[in-house]
Amino acid sequence: MSQVLHPYFCLSGKFDPNEITRLLEIQPSRVKRIGDPGPPDAIGPRLGAEWCWQPEDDDSDHVGDQLAYLAGALSLKRERVADLSKKFFGTFHVYNQVSGINRDWFLSADTLRRIADLHVDIECENIRVTQDEEVRNDVR
Repeated sequence: MSQVLHPYFCLSGKFDPNEITRLLEIQPSRVKRIGDPGPPDAIGPRLGAEWCWQPEDDDSDHVGDQLAYLAGALSLKRERVADLSKKFFGTFHVYNQVSGINRDWFLSADTLRRIADLHVDIECENIRVTQDEEVRNDVR
């Protein structure tokens, strides 16, 4: 079985990631700070910050279930997440991994309401996993 890519929540903008951590009372999975080195092809340092969180205890391999879990966890802090998402571009980054046949996924009305209440955009990406990649991931 291949490694499943899980969705994550990310805020992007001009802020101090430590302040976001304090406001949400959630330890981020990763942060990028203003002034950090940019990507390899960047001309200079980062001009914006990122604060990203991915729940570590979600073990589902279904995209809809993963999003429901992420939205549910963040809905416990709905007002703060919504305010920050409007101010600093909040996004769920979602991966639909397909191998051989396309796997459809869906979101329930309840999950859609939670995401809408959080004022979070969704960026979806289909990832095609070949059988060779699955075999390599199983060996690790």
